[in-house]
Amino acid sequence: MQQDLKSKAFNGVLWKGFERIGLNLLNLVLPIYLARILLPKDFGVISIMLVFIDISNTLVNNGLCTAIIQKKDSDEIDKSTVFWIQVFIAVFLYLVLFFSSPLIADIYNSPEIKSMLRVMSLSIIIGAFAAMQTTELNRTFQFKKSFIANLLATIVYGGAGIALGKLGFGAWSLVYANVLNKLTLCLTLSIAIRWKPLFKMSYQKFKNLFSYSWKLTVGWLIGTLHQNIYTMVIGKVFDKTTLGYYSKSQVFPNLFSRTSTEVLTSAIFSTISKVQDSMDEVKKVTRKLMAVSSFIILPIMAGLSATADKMVPVILTAKWLPIVPLLRIFCIPFAINVINNANMQPYNAIGRSDIFMRFEIIKRSFSVVLLIIVSFFNNIILVACVVAFMGFVSLIMNLFANKRILKYKFSEQVVDVLPNLIISVVMALCVYSIGAFSLLSNFVTLIIQVLVGGLVYILISAMFKTVGFTFLFSFVKQKLKKSNFYKS
Repeated sequence: MQQDLKSKAFNGVLWKGFERIGLNLLNLVLPIYLARILLPKDFGVISIMLVFIDISNTLVNNGLCTAIIQKKDSDEIDKSTVFWIQVFIAVFLYLVLFFSSPLIADIYNSPEIKSMLRVMSLSIIIGAFAAMQTTELNRTFQFKKSFIANLLATIVYGGAGIALGKLGFGAWSLVYANVLNKLTLCLTLSIAIRWKPLFKMSYQKFKNLFSYSWKLTVGWLIGTLHQNIYTMVIGKVFDKTTLGYYSKSQVFPNLFSRTSTEVLTSAIFSTISKVQDSMDEVKKVTRKLMAVSSFIILPIMAGLSATADKMVPVILTAKWLPIVPLLRIFCIPFAINVINNANMQPYNAIGRSDIFMRFEIIKRSFSVVLLIIVSFFNNIILVACVVAFMGFVSLIMNLFANKRILKYKFSEQVVDVLPNLIISVVMALCVYSIGAFSLLSNFVTLIIQVLVGGLVYILISAMFKTVGFTFLFSFVKQKLKKSNFYKS
């Protein structure tokens, strides 16, 4: 059974990898295209609206779906209860945003927010109808279906957004594209998973699920509020152009960080939940997750930082060059986020969501205090440095938690992560040197940097046989052999 579970988990990681890497890259096409034709101020306006959308989605996706996955014997009444509660919350939040949109527009002195927010908020209701299908796919490791559904939704999102952008809709392109994306995803998931809610709810079922999920909800909400309070403060203290630079500087680090997190979390959380009764097994999965996570994310962020001055003008045009120092700073916390996620999954999966909640309260409160202090200096670089510093604070807290719960010693964690960090730094220095001394165009230099960086990292990792490289190489080799076996 353990072998079958591991097979399902690794297949899940593979399909989730295809889904998140492919879809997130596709999702970059529209923002990159619009970044070339729109002004940074336009992205500042979109960022303000996304604050309220993100907070609402966090309240709708309130940890109850995670509780369904964590609960070993969840039934149809559990699922139906969660479904109807989420739909009710989504409708309520939409009405709140609909009637408060004029006030939000006045606060940020942006009249266009009123009508844009009313349309964009429809995605909250639509997303609630697809939440349980997504949960069922993750719970049963059906990531192939998830990949196909999200692929279709992303194609619609990108196609509609680019078409509307060319027709002159400007920032409205992102608004309409976002709603169409959610609508397409909802329809395709309904076809992929033939699940229909029962017209009944159970207070007792809700009570049992809520006893686990409310701690996650509080933690997620604090995290979302913390993440978005930076946007809210910058939107008021600085101008919309600075906010546009700030938000766009996080796009690339966030893309790779989010992709890595989503790929590993969906499959690994379900796997740990299945073996939660054995702490030894949980620790083994966690150590593997740490090694693989750091092997993947550290070189990406190191390379992204080293190539930032060439990548930004090539992809976004020269008007976005002011984001280069911000982008380099953000590579640090977004890399740490992936490692932090690997540390958090065990105590969420074994039912210790209370630890997650307490940590979020402490970390985010401290971060807000620092944000308020540095905002008086009117320096956006200092704001980015606060984000990076808090990444290290989060990492230290999570390391202590896993040492106590899983007996995952600091020395073991260093062994799992440090080799990948050292090799990533060496690779980044090589890549940066190429950019500093190159006399070629930015585009050609960027291509050379990426190729050399990837080759250097893989060769050094293979030479020292790091855990992450050995594991992924063996996994791919096994899959290729299996594929040849079936062909024969």
